[in-house]
Amino acid sequence: AFAGCNDGAINVDPDHPVFAVIDDALYNKQTKELLAAPVHVITIPEGIVSIGDYAFHYFERISLSTKTKDQIILPSTVTSIGNYAFAGGRRIVVLPDNLQSIGDYAFWETYGVKNAIPDSVSHLGIGAFHYTNCPDYDPTYAIKITATSNLHEIPDYAFAGCTWVKIDASNIYALGDYAFYNCSSLVEVYCKATTPPDLGSDVFNEYCSCYFLGLFLAHKDVQRDHCS
Repeated sequence: AFAGCNDGAINVDPDHPVFAVIDDALYNKQTKELLAAPVHVITIPEGIVSIGDYAFHYFERISLSTKTKDQIILPSTVTSIGNYAFAGGRRIVVLPDNLQSIGDYAFWETYGVKNAIPDSVSHLGIGAFHYTNCPDYDPTYAIKITATSNLHEIPDYAFAGCTWVKIDASNIYALGDYAFYNCSSLVEVYCKATTPPDLGSDVFNEYCSCYFLGLFLAHKDVQRDHCS
């Protein structure tokens, strides 16, 4: 409803039974969800459990800043991030340790996240980090999945077009179509599963830097037809 509304005030009756405005951002008091936030909002109060669909969508007027004071730090209580929640944004987002779900295209065309995707995340949406590009190609902001992650599937287009991706996963059962398509600076993919994962179409094709890719699978020929 508020996608792309980067400035302007949101006003709600203080006695409204459902909605509330806190520091210019709109929240659902019943579901504890952030619904919409203008460009200057970088602080989200503790107790909020979800970032709604399109909540920070397309902050095109926000200039890139990697300074700590300008980062969006999600509180420890947030467990889910909705579809397109930060799509098109130009702030670094710090993810909480208890996060469980990241929606479809949540970080599409953004400057990404500062820390690794938390091990607690068990759901990653289609294209969740599609064309997420680290500021100045700085590997400090590489998107990482650790060996202790609860993720079992990398969905279609999840990291397509990203820069600086590092995957070290023991529990991945499937890599979706175009999951790492056009990853120009894909650093490492380590798969330590005893059974090789199912691979979709063109998982690593087209400008994926497989020359520099350390790919270790239980059966080393499984990747042969998935990277040009």
